Amino acid sequence: MRKFIAYSRVSSKEQTLNYSLGSQDGGMLEFCARNDIEIVHEEREDHSARTHSTRPGFQRVVDLLRTHPEIEGIVVDFVDRSARNMLDFAYILEELERTIISVREGEFRPDDPGSMFHAYMLAAQAKFYSDQLSFRVRRGLAARARDGHFTGVRPLGYLVDETTVPHSTKQDPRRSYIVRELFEIVRSRTLTLDQARDWAAQRGLHSRSGRILNRSEIHYILRNPAYYGMVRTKDGLFTGKHDPIVSKELFDDVQEILTRKLGGTMRHANPFKGLLVCMYCGRQMTLTQKLKRGKIYRYCHCYGPKSECRRPHFAEKKLSDSLAVVFNGIQTSPDIPALLDQLVAEEEGARIGRQRERGALMATLQAEIQSKADQRRAATRKLLDETIDEQAYVQVIRELDGEIAEAERRIEELSGQKQPVLDGVRELFELLERSPQLYLSQNTENRARMLKAVTSNCRIGTDRVVPIYKKPFSGIAAGVQSGDWWACLDSNQGPPAYQASALTN
Repeated sequence: MRKFIAYSRVSSKEQTLNYSLGSQDGGMLEFCARNDIEIVHEEREDHSARTHSTRPGFQRVVDLLRTHPEIEGIVVDFVDRSARNMLDFAYILEELERTIISVREGEFRPDDPGSMFHAYMLAAQAKFYSDQLSFRVRRGLAARARDGHFTGVRPLGYLVDETTVPHSTKQDPRRSYIVRELFEIVRSRTLTLDQARDWAAQRGLHSRSGRILNRSEIHYILRNPAYYGMVRTKDGLFTGKHDPIVSKELFDDVQEILTRKLGGTMRHANPFKGLLVCMYCGRQMTLTQKLKRGKIYRYCHCYGPKSECRRPHFAEKKLSDSLAVVFNGIQTSPDIPALLDQLVAEEEGARIGRQRERGALMATLQAEIQSKADQRRAATRKLLDETIDEQAYVQVIRELDGEIAEAERRIEELSGQKQPVLDGVRELFELLERSPQLYLSQNTENRARMLKAVTSNCRIGTDRVVPIYKKPFSGIAAGVQSGDWWACLDSNQGPPAYQASALTN
């Protein structure tokens, strides 16, 4: 007698009602009795077969087939009861080399190419049906969400209204008014999340399983637009069909509180983000702010490990003032503009001399090119007059073309030489002369803009600041230290437009 495993499966509540496990078992047992098949094990499962290796019952069947070679295979009602993905189906037929018997569709053996082809056709059809069904469900859920209906678990404070088909949403009489009170208490007392969590626990706002809500769950409730009547999807917010628990005004007020205060530490924009680096561990320094006795305090600090970092820590105002040393490093003295005028005059005379030399050299090269072109034409005439042979002609032409190309390259090189750009240099240095005072007169945001215009970052220690200047300010800083101002007057002298605007606005 042939030995098989009977496997029956449903994947949804509707199938349990209309295509039950019992009806599948009855059909399979009757079929096996007629065809002299012994059922050594029965496996029943309520699980989807769309994805690979996610069914515990199916895995038990596979383990039995792998460890008991006397079992020929499995018996199912329909092929799609065994799998709706090709991997599980192929694993039984090809990897384990076992037979699949379908009560409705026949027997499929791994040694019969015709039955294998038929089996894979049925499996592919089952997979196509599963994929198509999944697509339709997703599309239907997306359309239902755009119409303003929830498509999953309702937020805390709402329940499924089973009196409507399809089911809609109604307020939970046990929790909705507590959720409203939570929003109101956060607005009136500006509670932190920790305080709001404790208040909810005392008030009895628990999860549906009776568990006390944690801090992140309180935050999710206070941020969820569903409570003022919206449905949030990946495509944005849509007006919901459910009744709102709070007003839009109350919700917005709470969002403002959450934006600036979260668990005692307030969220904020960091104007110095990406600019300040710890001198000891090389990590970016962080700016945080706290609320103490109604006042806001902002701090800049490093979170580096204590074993390798001295963890510098500053009040924001103190650090912002100390960063004025960045502009002290590029501050010029009042006599610099006069010196620059002298240097510019000297450079202008030298530039005129270099220009004349370059023009004379380019004229010589042009004459050389013309001479080589004349020689090339003469060689061509000799070839036509047969006074030189073809081999000699090719050698002469090759040499002349090489000399002409080299002369043209030299002319292009001379034409592309750039002269120092000195326009606006005097105005720039006059601006740098008063840059420290200009920096100290600005608010924090404008100070950060000025710093980002002249530095790539600033290394911060407990007692000093080391700026890393951008061009051309790195050359200017070197000129301040050495007194060699001509070194910074190169072709990159003018700052980019965004740097100039940060210094002048």
